[in-house]
Amino acid sequence: MTHLVLDDNRTTPVNVTASVRTALIESQHWRPGTTFQADLVAQLPFLRRYANKLTRDREQAMDLVQDTCERALRFRHLFQEGTSMRAWVQTIMRHRFFDMTKRRRDAMAGGRSVPLEELSKWVYSAARAEQICFAKEVLQLAAEGLSEKQASVFWPTLEGASREECVALRGVPKGAVGIRLHRARSFLRRACAA
Repeated sequence: MTHLVLDDNRTTPVNVTASVRTALIESQHWRPGTTFQADLVAQLPFLRRYANKLTRDREQAMDLVQDTCERALRFRHLFQEGTSMRAWVQTIMRHRFFDMTKRRRDAMAGGRSVPLEELSKWVYSAARAEQICFAKEVLQLAAEGLSEKQASVFWPTLEGASREECVALRGVPKGAVGIRLHRARSFLRRACAA
């Protein structure tokens, strides 16, 4: 337990983990009682709420707060006095969250292992099963109900083709692609609503 001296000479007990203490010592900014540290500690409740909002997971939120505090302390020299500490640490947290999310997404796309808890939550959820059934029904409706002209642009765009590619592939007039696509989507909306 470390005591932090605030501006009005009150001491506040602050739990500083070993990794935060190491970051402070390495950055040569370990001066208990500085206003920077007091301002950072004052932002902790906000950071916890914001991290919970971003991650929607308590453990990940606490890790994100920890990483944010470490980075704020490590890059303390970049903070401009007179600016908003809250905005500065919020930006650090948001960027760290995006980095963590991108790293996790890249790991999944790269074929590396995915934690079983995450996979089972997504694959075996009732909501996911319902989404799959709904998608199958919509595709069946499209296969049965779309006219030949509508299907000629709907299926390629569903596979990711642009409108220009539909013009080149199917020989459809450029103005007709948008109209046929709109009619196909309208048909599917009406069919799903019924």
